[in-house]
Amino acid sequence: MDGKYYQKRVDIVITREERELGAVSVKLIQSSYMKNAINYFEQQLGETANLRGQRLVYGNLVFLPHPIPVKIGNEWKEEHLNDGSLARYRKLIADHDSIVVPDAQAIVIAILRRQNYDQISHLADRCDLTHLNQDSISFLFEQVSIAKFVRDYTDQIKLAHQRLAR
Repeated sequence: MDGKYYQKRVDIVITREERELGAVSVKLIQSSYMKNAINYFEQQLGETANLRGQRLVYGNLVFLPHPIPVKIGNEWKEEHLNDGSLARYRKLIADHDSIVVPDAQAIVIAILRRQNYDQISHLADRCDLTHLNQDSISFLFEQVSIAKFVRDYTDQIKLAHQRLAR
């Protein structure tokens, strides 16, 4: 797709009458999230500004494993999503008027089989997130849930379609 600043390959494109209305980026974090959390976040900010700058509806889906595998030397360890990592996204969502905020955002927790970190066994509704505070848990399951993503994205696509019809 043509972005405002550069061309960008996206995972899903929504079109109407051969015109691009929106895009969805899907990120599957496979390991070592905490080491790269700032980079993932900054990349999302730039990608969002680039595509929203073209008046496209933009959605961002992040799939995070739980627990998050991290390889240290020859050994696999586990790390957990923490309140600090989610705080960035909470601030971002609260800044809803900014061009760097996606029209729809979801953070989906995927349960991994501990024996084989290459296989996702299922998506979590309410997995053991006791290491997070209640505000973070509410944020995950209310403000950046997949259901809210679908509602928000659909609403924005409908508005974009109405603009196109005028």
